Amino acid sequence: MECDPGALGMQRCYVNVNTPTGCTTGTPGCTTTRQEVIGDSAQGLVTKAPSNSSWMAWIPNLISLNQDGQAYQPYGPAGIPYSMGGGSSVKWSPLGADGDQALAYLSTAPGSGAREAYQQRSPITVDELTESYGQVLKTQFSLATEVFDYISKARSSGLNNADIIKAITDEGLFMKRLDKKVLHNMVKKGVFVPPPPKFSEIAKWGVSTKRMTGQKPPIKEAQKELMNIYKTYVGSTTGRR
Repeated sequence: MECDPGALGMQRCYVNVNTPTGCTTGTPGCTTTRQEVIGDSAQGLVTKAPSNSSWMAWIPNLISLNQDGQAYQPYGPAGIPYSMGGGSSVKWSPLGADGDQALAYLSTAPGSGAREAYQQRSPITVDELTESYGQVLKTQFSLATEVFDYISKARSSGLNNADIIKAITDEGLFMKRLDKKVLHNMVKKGVFVPPPPKFSEIAKWGVSTKRMTGQKPPIKEAQKELMNIYKTYVGSTTGRR
């Protein structure tokens, strides 16, 4: 593990993850990714791993040691699984400079609202559904405007759009760390375009909730209002270019 300079426990630290496990960096067929450490658990370190989903900037990944002392990923490249009913299958505590921010991101990422509502299993109204979704987008927009402040400072220093994107994503090595569409719209247009609500996931939660409680959440009734809330944020200005 390598760490940037800083106070103990507050630096940014990184680990190199080789796939497949046990291969040597630089050899044919061996892929090495440098992942930032964001947490600690009884099973090992938690890192930011590249995401293959457009709606996730990154995914939480568990790094453990096997009996030979080699680092490996117990859950593979898919990262730590999240169940609708139980949340993260690995209980971890934030660690390092970005640990708390990482937890905050996961709590506002697409699907987090549905997971929380799923776990509560309490009767829910249209107003409660729309209020919850509106709060998620409000938090995401707030984070987007904060990132745009860094974009503005970078542009003031003379960087062009391509240079800014490379700087934010560690010279382009971690493009999945941030949602590419959101990032490019912020850099090039100064606007916020979040992923739309995932009605397929919400519908599955509704079916399961009805089976468990006998009450069907008003998903269809809320769809139009959820889209209206989404439209109020799409294209919102995060700052001047």
